[in-house]
Amino acid sequence: MKYFHFIFACAILLSCSNPSIEPKVVDEQEPEKTWWRMEISLSDSVDLPIILSSEPGELNFTIHNASEQIQLKNIRQVGDSIYMEMPVFQSGFEGIIGENAMSGELVKYDAENYRLPFKAEKNVSERFKIQNLPCCKLAKKYKVTFRPDLENAYNAIGEFTLEGNKVTGSFLTETGDARFLEGVLDGNTLKLSAFDGNHLYRYDAFLADNGTMKGIFFSGRSRADKWIAEPNDTFELADPESLTYLKDGETEITFSFPTTSNEIIDFNKEAYSGKAVVLQILGSWCPNCMDESRYLQERYTKYHEQGLEVIGLAFERKRDQNISFKAIDKMVEDLGITYPVVFAGSTKIEDREKALPQLNKIMSFPTSIYINKKGEVVKIHTGFAGQGTSEYDNFVKETDGLIETLLSE
Repeated sequence: MKYFHFIFACAILLSCSNPSIEPKVVDEQEPEKTWWRMEISLSDSVDLPIILSSEPGELNFTIHNASEQIQLKNIRQVGDSIYMEMPVFQSGFEGIIGENAMSGELVKYDAENYRLPFKAEKNVSERFKIQNLPCCKLAKKYKVTFRPDLENAYNAIGEFTLEGNKVTGSFLTETGDARFLEGVLDGNTLKLSAFDGNHLYRYDAFLADNGTMKGIFFSGRSRADKWIAEPNDTFELADPESLTYLKDGETEITFSFPTTSNEIIDFNKEAYSGKAVVLQILGSWCPNCMDESRYLQERYTKYHEQGLEVIGLAFERKRDQNISFKAIDKMVEDLGITYPVVFAGSTKIEDREKALPQLNKIMSFPTSIYINKKGEVVKIHTGFAGQGTSEYDNFVKETDGLIETLLSE
């Protein structure tokens, strides 16, 4: 644990109408939300703070990550024991609840022996304690390098908004984004965190007078990467349409995979002739896939009768169909997905290559393949920039336009 103490020190330094005749009288003194501050222990020296709210009248809890709200499900209390399930993902909280506190473990059920201690305090709404006014302004866009001293370094774009001491933002990489981050700028110290059911993210950094940052990115129970950032309004990542492509000599996508009800979907251009198709490469464990699934479900609902087909190809952490089918079914139910989702195999590289040998590689979950009515691949988009980023609106505009073009051909 000395390593964690060292890197942490570096980071610090560096509504419906009432049908009755009589109108309903609303009590202006209606009780407000109750706030809880939870700390999930990633290690002996690093805690991940998140904020939850509950409302009077029933047993309920909602996680808040910036503008995102995630309502926990299947909450049950037996005596002083409490169990709370995250939607979509294979995770939940098991613990003990008192009048003003909770404690227990966050459990990832699809990982071996993955249990992290947590504690929560009632009537506390501050994610991080603030001791100083912000030292200076944050730039809106940064060029970020994670693991800058290592061979596997990679770049990202950092986007931040500062209001008072409160900071919201995200990091965009070539394979996805960090979704909805929230935190503070306390003097020269930036602190951000989020938990969405799978991502356990904490970013600490020191903001220098010249606008550059040095910090540590903590993720899960073991990952701790250095990162540096400099203001840069023009830096761009690789074109997401250039990273995954058809191999030379390949002209179409074909596959045959089962749904969780063991219906076999055989995909080829003859079977889907006259249809515009989006093939979504995803996983039930993937938060960026969750965001893309919501977008695609909306478009499927809107355009399906006009000839749009969407098929999800789920790559799961386990090869065991029984385990993977349960994970897929939970994702489909919680997200309200009505387009078919098949089990394409595990996330192992050899399984990806076997599932879709026509592609040079599958480097990101999600990846989406857009196919015209002739069965021709017209676009492959790697990753997904969600609503927590500035790229989302552009993505929606361009992709909506593409789908409408494919349908009109």
